[in-house]
Amino acid sequence: MGLLSNLKDKLNQETTSQETAGVDKDPDATRIFFATDVHGSTACWRKFINSADFYDADVLILGGDTTGKAIFPIVDEGDKYTYTLRRRI
Repeated sequence: MGLLSNLKDKLNQETTSQETAGVDKDPDATRIFFATDVHGSTACWRKFINSADFYDADVLILGGDTTGKAIFPIVDEGDKYTYTLRRRI
């Protein structure tokens, strides 16, 4: 075999114990899953919620930036507040 083949073989040597290390949770441990910056994405929200089952997490924590990117002014008109939501077409 050539030098490149030997290098590829060495880089690809992963044992089963390394691949599964840390996956099994100690019954007395609390596993926390933390995510941030979903930016109003429904797909990201669903993935976050489903991560509890996937990672066997006991606690889910969602950090900042949960709202979407839309920005619109809220205008104080004295007796009421108004806003105009402009949608792109």
